[in-house]
Parts: sequence; structure tokens; C-alpha cells
Amino acid sequence: MKLAVLIMMVVLAAAFIAPAAFGATEILLDNPSATFVGTWTVGTASTDKYLTDYKWIAVATGGGATATYTPNIPFTSNDWAVYAWYPQGANRPTQAQYIIHHAGGNSTVYLNQTANGGKWNLLGTYTMNAGSGSYVQITNTGSETTKVVMADGIRFYSASSGAPDTTPPTITSVTATPDYDTANISWTTDEGATSQVQYGLTTSYGSQTTKDTTLVTGHMVNISGLTHGTTYHYRVKSEDGSANAATSGDFTFTTSNTQTGEFRAAWMDSWGEGYHTPTEVSSVIDQLYANNFNALVFEARRNGDAAYDSSYENKMSAITPQTFDPLADMITKAHAKNMEVHAWMVTYRIANSAETNAPSIYSQHKTDWLMKSATGALLDGSYYNLDPGVPGVQDYLCKIVVDIASKYDVDGISFDYVRYPGDTWGYNDITRERFKRDYGYYPPTSSTGTGWSLWCDYRRQAVTDLIKKCYMNAMAINPSIKMTVCGITWGAVGNYTSSSAYASVFQDFRKWSQNHIIDATVPMDYKREATSSEATDYRGWVDFCVANTFGRHTYPIQGSYMNSLANSIIQLNYARNAGAQGMCTYDYWSTNNESKTKEQFYAAIKASVFPSKVSVPDMPWKSAPTVGIIFGNVTDAAKPNDALYGNWVYKASVTLTGPYPSAATQTTLTDATGTYGFIDVAPGQYT
Repeated sequence: MKLAVLIMMVVLAAAFIAPAAFGATEILLDNPSATFVGTWTVGTASTDKYLTDYKWIAVATGGGATATYTPNIPFTSNDWAVYAWYPQGANRPTQAQYIIHHAGGNSTVYLNQTANGGKWNLLGTYTMNAGSGSYVQITNTGSETTKVVMADGIRFYSASSGAPDTTPPTITSVTATPDYDTANISWTTDEGATSQVQYGLTTSYGSQTTKDTTLVTGHMVNISGLTHGTTYHYRVKSEDGSANAATSGDFTFTTSNTQTGEFRAAWMDSWGEGYHTPTEVSSVIDQLYANNFNALVFEARRNGDAAYDSSYENKMSAITPQTFDPLADMITKAHAKNMEVHAWMVTYRIANSAETNAPSIYSQHKTDWLMKSATGALLDGSYYNLDPGVPGVQDYLCKIVVDIASKYDVDGISFDYVRYPGDTWGYNDITRERFKRDYGYYPPTSSTGTGWSLWCDYRRQAVTDLIKKCYMNAMAINPSIKMTVCGITWGAVGNYTSSSAYASVFQDFRKWSQNHIIDATVPMDYKREATSSEATDYRGWVDFCVANTFGRHTYPIQGSYMNSLANSIIQLNYARNAGAQGMCTYDYWSTNNESKTKEQFYAAIKASVFPSKVSVPDMPWKSAPTVGIIFGNVTDAAKPNDALYGNWVYKASVTLTGPYPSAATQTTLTDATGTYGFIDVAPGQYT
């Protein structure tokens, strides 16, 4: 009779904690208690399922779909055994991936779902802390793409009953980061606990934040509505899962007398809604403005198509009517609310292999401008790319930038995919001939070949040449326009010249900032805060970029789509506290991995990160410049038919004489389009 009652309670509640015989503790989680990312299908046909149903999804090499089971662990113990239940079948993977997050980090286990179904299968025994910090995640990552992975039930079992906890958490590392009218308060506890701050003008306090009942060890609470230039007393309070409460001693912070700007942008891709009609545009701008964002970065150029009236490329087919100009409408509506609009430009990508209406530039130059791999492949996944080493490509892409800067009062242009796909790419016939003309041999096809380091530098310089050319031309049209680049942050930062950004995809964004040919670096710091190694990498890249701005700005992009609301808040606040001049969220529509609405996300960001409106940060080199740019182009009309350069003169030596900051005479070489330029030139007369 007791067993029957237990089963009925599990069915009704979906998650159940029961003391078993001899004081053991068991937690059973069914699918209603799980969080699903991706399109999972509900199934009921298998007779060996757990309870009433199960869910399944196709295995994919890139993964992306997850089913996450998060228990509320009642006590800390090192003997939590974790089990998985699934219905077996011939079309199941033999290597179904389970990720167990526990006190020691992450452990990955693979189960053969073609066998041993209809029972609890042990995933291992782990130390788990009290609270909701542990979880089991089933993914669809794998190579068996003809199979479907099952998500059904997860069981947590401890032989201990968990003696009553009477010890309150220990509070350490209490820190305040005040601003003009807000303050972020952070602290740590030695066990999962709640978060609350009491504050006021005296030690009587008088005000307190709403208690956050999530049990965490790293705490961050934002206080808003403060008076600037004022000293406040505060103390923090935490309560563990057994209601043991701890209160810190008294601390003080003082708010600032001056309000500093901060770049707060949401990135919005062109694959979803938000730009097709004036109504959609208004909704996006209003949503961001209401939640104290001050910028929108919109994917205005995608695969050689445009979400604006381009002089060179077709308008995106999803825009109806085709006479509607989304970029112009965004700029008008955003500027009315003192918000910025930056045009996001997918730089070298030119066509999707699945598209039947190929961009005109692809059709015109698919035989001579496309990027090739060392083996002659043209497709990078599903996409064709233009080759950075082709002079005509550099000229064409700069014309795209000039077109936008000339016709739109856009606040910025952001270069994305301004890189190679990897070090096996760049073997376009024109680029290979250029390299041979320079060095007497064709570029090597592997890292063991002669001249590999030189070939890497050659490709890296090709991307740098485009950035510099576009920057100088855009500044000549509109000196206030802000040029930014999306920086690669794959893996740990380590030694920058060994990083993927520099060594594998030839994107030297540190040099671009140092040479002042960009105004801000926007590191694409997409990391899962719940995974300790990724959380460490996120902080490492933020710290690196902040330390390497060279007088320019850095605005880290945080991957909200792959994090919980709470973890996105932690990452955004980290970027601010590390000294970044702003931060961004990606993406406008996909805001979390908890199946919460974007409205919930933006409300949470407003409450904990952007409690009041601020302006974008000043760029003094633009608002009050003391130096300028000299640039031009060298051509030779006597050589109009050069197979590689037309009448552009490559590697012409250009000497500038005059009051240049560091010396009276400076010399540079022209790039593949005959372009030369001197940056940060003092006012005066030059020859």
C-alpha cells in the first residue's frame, strides 16, 4: 500500500523526494520537471517508458538541443548516485550523451539506449551540494545522425537521510560596486543560500531588497533608486536550505557624483522577426527602450543580401513590401528615443548553398572571387565566402560600407565573420598567384610546408587591410560613425598569438585596436556560466579585451541564449565590474535556456543590471578629436589590365612629411587596392 501511494505522488507532482528504508533519500524527476531546449517530440508508444510519456529528438553532430533535470538537493553529500531511465529501441544512439553537473564540475557519461531500457541505469556517484545548483542534462550531440535520443526520467539517490542542518552559511568576500544611482553588492557563502541586502543612510538601514530564494554560493544583488554622491550603510543576509540564517557585519559604499555612459545593446539577427514591418520595428525599439537599453545592433547584411536599400545587393526576400527600408525605420525610431542603431555586417559570407535566388555578386564572381580550401572546396558548411586576399573583394566590401555610411545616419557599423573559417582556407587562385608573385612560390597547404608562418601573416594582413580601408573611407564620410568588430573568443585566451582568433582564423583584433582602425572591440564571449571551465573562459576574455583597448572601447557580447536569466545577469555584471565600457546580449529573440519569455528576460535585466537609463559612453577621439587621418589611392593608368591588380598599384611606397606625432617623415605601403593611410596625424600641412 505504501508503494502505491509513492507512485501516485510521483505521477502527480512529477518531482518527489522520499525517505526510503534505512534513512536513504531519493529524488525522482519526470519530464514535467525538466527544461527543454530545441524541438523535442512527446512519445507514449514504448511500453518500457517511465510513467506516462517520454520525449525524443534526432541526434545531430552540432547538437544544440538539451533536456535539463534540476533537483533541489536537500543536503550536501558525496554519495549521490544518479540514474537515467529511457525506453530502448533499435533507432536509439549507442552513445547518448548525459552531462552531470555536480560539486566538482561536469562529468559526461554515454549510455547505449539500444539496450537496458525500462530500468534505472547508473550514471555515476557524485558529491552534490544542497540546493538547486546540480543538474543532469541530456543532449542530442553525436555522430549517429540517423538515430533519436530519448529523454524520460532521472533519479538521484543518497544512502544518507541527511541529519538536520543547524549550521548557518558562512559569508565572505562582501564587495560593493557603486555607480551614480545604483550599486551592485556581491558576496560568497560556503553553501547554497538565499540573497538579500539591507541598506540605508545609518546602521538602522530601513530598506532591503526582495529576497532571492535561489540557493547559490556566489551572490549578486543590484540596488537601484539611490541618491548620487551619498554614503550608504549596508549588510547582506543569506539563508540556507534548512532556514539557517546568517547576517554580515556593517559595510559602506558611496555613490558617484557623476553619471558615466555605458553601451547597452541587444543584437538582433535577421532570421527571426523584428524588422519585416514598421510595427515589428516599433515593438523592438519600444521593448529595449522600456528596459533601459540604449542601442540595437541589427543584422543589416546577411548573405550578400540587405535589410536596407543597397546600391549593390538585393533586399532580403522576407521583407514585404520590398519598398520598406527596415534600417531607415529603425534609425528614425531609435534616434527619437536617444538610442543608437549599429548596422551588423556579415563580412565575407556571400551566399547560402540552399538559396535559389543567389546574390548577384555571387553569380558574377563565383569562378574567381570565392574562398577555397587547401583541397579546393568552396563550401564552408552551407555557405560560400568571398576571399579576403582578392583585391576586387576588398574594393567591393569597402563600397558596401561607404554605401551605408553615405545614405544612412547610422551610429555604427559592426563587422562580423571578418575572418577566415580556419587555417585551411584562403586558396583562391588570385590570392595564390599574388602570394607567388610576392615570394616566388605558391602558398603551402599545411603547417609543415615551407613558408607556413609567412602564409599565415599574409592572410592576417589581408583582413587587416580591409578593416583599415573601410575605417578610413567611412571616417571621411561621417567622422562620428563608430566602427566595431566581432572578436573570436574560442577556448581560453592564454597567449593571444596562439589563440584561435589570431592563429587559426587570422583575426588580429588586438592590433586593430592598437592601431586605432576600429573604435571598439566586441568580443563574442558566448560561454555557459553553469559550466565552470566556460565561466572561467568568459572572465578571461573579458579581462583580456578590457586590458587591450589601447584607448578605445570594448563591449563584450554575452550569450544570453545559452544561459539562465540569473547567469546572464552574473556575466553582464562581471563585464561592467571588470571595466568594460559597455556590454551586449545575444540574441534579441533567444534570451535564455529556461524556456522563459523575452519579456521576462528584459524585465530581469532592467531590475538587476540596467535599473536606470544612461547615455552611450563618450568617445573623445570622436567628440573632441586632436588628430586626423590622411589616406589616398595610387593607380597606374598605363597598367589597366593587370591580371591581379588592374590599375591599382600594390606595395607602392608612400612617404608623408610634416608634423606627424612620432617623426617628421613616415612611410607606408599601399595595399592590394592601391590604398594607403596614416592614422592619428597631428593637424598641420603635409607633403
